[in-house]
Amino acid sequence: MKTLKKVAVKQKSKKRDRAATEKALIKAATQLFASKGYNGTRTLEIAQKAKVNEALITRYFGGKEGLLIAVLRDGDASEQIINSPEQQCSIVNWVPSFEDSKDLKVALKSFFKAGFKHFEEKQSFISISLSQALIDPKMGELLREKVMDQSFVMMFDNLKKYFGKKISAVELESLVMLLMASNFSINFMGRMVHRIEEKKVDRVIDLLIDSLAAHLD
Repeated sequence: MKTLKKVAVKQKSKKRDRAATEKALIKAATQLFASKGYNGTRTLEIAQKAKVNEALITRYFGGKEGLLIAVLRDGDASEQIINSPEQQCSIVNWVPSFEDSKDLKVALKSFFKAGFKHFEEKQSFISISLSQALIDPKMGELLREKVMDQSFVMMFDNLKKYFGKKISAVELESLVMLLMASNFSINFMGRMVHRIEEKKVDRVIDLLIDSLAAHLD
């Protein structure tokens, strides 16, 4: 009977230890992902910050990707990463200003070029985040609120300053949605997921820009 109690206590202790270790790793990963980005953070750094053995990241989470998913599932942690200066620079501030450009085609080319650079720099983070959002509605809502909605507002304000009263707010909203959807489909899905030939992708962007410029200007 005493032996069974000892086994039960030992198992309970192991569960507590594992829970504490997982919590420490998630906290350390959150801080490092927020300050250095996903790609710029090594698992050894996370383990050292959490003061645990690096092998536990693989044992408990299956590796760095699994740890990021655990972070994203944690409401407070995911908020901290998405709202961090490192992520904000890439998520929102990459949207170029249209106000200073007198040529819509030049401004749109700048937009798609900046979009490609953004996706290229954050490919791993975006891929994992989107994969998680497909199976986790809360993550989808968080990404929409903190990423899509903020980018939408910035794009809308930029284009409103550029066009003034030339086009209606409804048409402007549609234009922003079209640009954001096209940027994702062409630059992320086209270039990085499907690996479509660069020249073909560039031709699609040029055709879209020419069509929009002809319609809007």
